Amino acid sequence: NAAFEGMLGYCRAELIGTDAAAVIAMEHLTLADAMTARKVAEGGRTRYEIDLVRKDGARAPVEISSWLAFADGEPVAIHGIARDITERKHADDALRASESRFRALIENAADAIFSIGLDDRFISANAAVEGIIGYTREELLGMDVARVIAPEHKDLADRMSALKQEQGGRTAYEIDLIAKDGRRVPVEVSSWLVHEDDG
Repeated sequence: NAAFEGMLGYCRAELIGTDAAAVIAMEHLTLADAMTARKVAEGGRTRYEIDLVRKDGARAPVEISSWLAFADGEPVAIHGIARDITERKHADDALRASESRFRALIENAADAIFSIGLDDRFISANAAVEGIIGYTREELLGMDVARVIAPEHKDLADRMSALKQEQGGRTAYEIDLIAKDGRRVPVEVSSWLVHEDDG
């Protein structure tokens, strides 16, 4: 259709009768052939992502959704829809770059940054946590946070955790942590709940 012409820069007359392989990026031909074979063998619809090659040589990343067309009970052609996913690819790339920068920021922060599950066990910790309390990340992961909180401050930490779960928001409070070598390390803890997509 006209949208496909616009996507690839070819007119219909140039496309009709042309081998589809001529407009599929070389490294994606095997995937496209495998999807055709799957439709012929199993029927149904396939959905996959490939790059098409425009007339000017530029790439057009697309999501292909296609299915078999039949005549007299026999497959004779493939109908398909190619959706341009250029913007989504750009957004994905930007998100990955942003996440990489965020991870680097956390990893190199001077403050201890950590995640604790609602079961009170460490999920993650940056390098600063190791420097402050002497446990390696490997030792901390899965450890109950109670092991590193001074016993007399455990009730306060539990109350702050309950408050966040009941009311949301951020809590800030001071407690002593117990380092691996037994030292007491006074810290101010600022923490908040992390929500998954389902709330």
